Amino acid sequence: MKLLCYFLWVLGLLFVGCSETKNSDTSTTLFHIDELIDTQINQLGQGGYTLEKLGAVDSTRSQVVFVPSHDKWKNELDIFRQMGIVNKPIYRHGYQIEGHLKDPKSNLKITQYSSNSSPLSLLRIYYQDHVSKLRRIEAIISESNRLYASKKTLTLEFEEVSGKLLLTHYQVAGFQKVALRDTVTFHTQGTINF
Repeated sequence: MKLLCYFLWVLGLLFVGCSETKNSDTSTTLFHIDELIDTQINQLGQGGYTLEKLGAVDSTRSQVVFVPSHDKWKNELDIFRQMGIVNKPIYRHGYQIEGHLKDPKSNLKITQYSSNSSPLSLLRIYYQDHVSKLRRIEAIISESNRLYASKKTLTLEFEEVSGKLLLTHYQVAGFQKVALRDTVTFHTQGTINF
């Protein structure tokens, strides 16, 4: 009888110790960038909008105008998913969040996320009166180690078109430096024509 009680007690401990605990903190999202990008890809893909794209690597420049398919829009905008670093559990609590800042250059308000410990050191969300009236997102992402250094600034600009929030302009600019090689600068911008 003692052995049976002991066995049930150990079994109960194992059950309680191995049961999944729900931590509401792990589901906290500071900014829903993936949802925003997915919505833009779908709307732009369905709309048949023209993209005017300019690109430069060091002094080499190119320009192209085309109507991207849904898959091409996905390729164009996937780089902006890197802004989702702000939601990674390892970095999420390292951000200083400042809300309702006034933009000195416009009538927009800003919510700003800044961190010294995350590759995404700065994320600014510009909006008109409320975050649902999003107008611009800026992010600075840096990475460095003994062999490699890079920094890029990502920018998305939005307008309300026929009652929907649509991307009107995007930009990626920065540099990459590999040990024993020259620094490579790059700049890409896209303008969506409706």
